Parts: sequence; structure tokens; C-alpha cells
Amino acid sequence: MFKILAIGCGNMGGACLQAMLVGSKADDTLFDIVDRNTEKRKIFESLGVRNSYSKVPTQLDNYDAILLGIKPLASAELLFGIKNALANVSEQKRPLLISMMAGITMDALEQNSGIHKRVRIMPNLPVRYGRGTCAWYPLNLNAHELKRIEVCLQTMGQLVRLDSDDALDRFTALIGSGPGYCYYFIDAMAHAAKTLGFEHQEASEMLAQTFLGSLELFQKANTGIETWKDRVASKGGSTREAYQIMDDANLQNCFTSALNAAYQRNVELRKGSENEF
Repeated sequence: MFKILAIGCGNMGGACLQAMLVGSKADDTLFDIVDRNTEKRKIFESLGVRNSYSKVPTQLDNYDAILLGIKPLASAELLFGIKNALANVSEQKRPLLISMMAGITMDALEQNSGIHKRVRIMPNLPVRYGRGTCAWYPLNLNAHELKRIEVCLQTMGQLVRLDSDDALDRFTALIGSGPGYCYYFIDAMAHAAKTLGFEHQEASEMLAQTFLGSLELFQKANTGIETWKDRVASKGGSTREAYQIMDDANLQNCFTSALNAAYQRNVELRKGSENEF
């Protein structure tokens, strides 16, 4: 039996928990949750949560892992509370600590929780339906523990293993924020579609389906994205004309600047959080 205590069931924490509950490949994994919202606790109880609490239990050494799905600003008090609860528990009997908090480094997690075995994860929102991408950065886990956590995380979709806090910052800039970029791009195109006589909502729905279908073609064919880009744009055709406008506007440079800005902000948040503890 592998017992996980999930603390925080907000947007991202709830998305990860839902994926693990619905798609779990390990039937002997049990989940307890902590969330102040009564309605959220009821929802997750209906999905198979064993016990739900409004406050963190005082005894934590009966869990194999603690999953933190809270906001980084709320982490200091919680981590200190975990450290106090485990003060008289030997290192070998302490649970793993799994954190999806952006910017809270591996060193900060250990220093403030007293837990040596840690995993940082960075999922994106589509993990709720098992269609997302999740990075994980494990440290000091044995082979059995690595396999256990990997099985849980694979329910979220694509799994990418990383080896540093900085790698997580770079992943977050590209993939963690990736759904936001998709929505931003569709929204911008839907607004532009008004000049062609389409309503924003109508255009958004058509564009969303176009994205879904186009990506399925890409995923199911053994063909690179650049080949697909050229394949759908005939020489002298309207798609090629649209490409030229975007090239003239240096859209590629805009993407590069946007990703670098997101990465630098992640670094700033990480360094800022180190100073808060």
C-alpha cells in the first residue's frame, strides 16, 4: 500500500489529483486530501479519496508521500509545520515530499521541511484529463520510490525527467505556461477573424478544433513539424502569403523574447523565494 497526502486542491493541485485518481495504474495507491473548501473535498471524495481534512493532520509519518499543491506564498508556514510534525521521526521513516510549487527550490524544500527525499514537479493544466505534460525532478529516491512516483505521474500524460531547479524554470517558461500561449494565440486570431466577418466565439471554436485536428495529424504521422508547415502552404497560395506577413513582422523573434522573458521571471521568482525563508 502506498499512501499519499495531497495538500491543496486548487486549479493545478486539483488537476493533478484528478488525473491520478481517475487514471491511476497502481490500485494500491491511497489518497487523503487537505483543503479548506468543503465542496472540493466532496468532489474528490466521489472520485475515490479515502479521507479528506480541512486542516493538515498532526501525524504525518503514516504517509509514504506528501503532495504539495498550494501557492508558493503559502508555503513557508506549511513547510515549518511539516518539519515540526516530523521532528521526532527518523529520516528513513519520513514521507517523500512532492512539490508543484513554482520557484521553491530543492534546497529550500529540504531546509524548511526537514525531508531529504524530494520531488519537484511542474505540470500544465491539460494534465487534468491525462493530456498534459509534466516535468519531474526527483532527488535521493531509491529505485522503488522512483517507480512508484513515476507510475502516479504518468497518469497526467507526457512525463519529462529533469535534473535541476534551473531546468524546471526553463521547462516552465515553455511548457508550464504553454497552454496560456495556445489560448493567447487562438484569442488573437479570433479577434483578427472579425475583419473577415466572423464572431469571436464562432472563430474561437473553429480555431480550437483546427488546432486539435492539426496536432493529431502531427502526432500520428512520422513527420516533423517543419514538413507539415511547408506541406499545407502551396507556393503562391494564401497560406504562404500569410506566412510572409508573419515573417515580415519577426514573429519568431517575438516568441524568442517572450520565452526568455518568462524564463527570467521564473529565475527571479526562484531567487526571491529563497530570500523569503
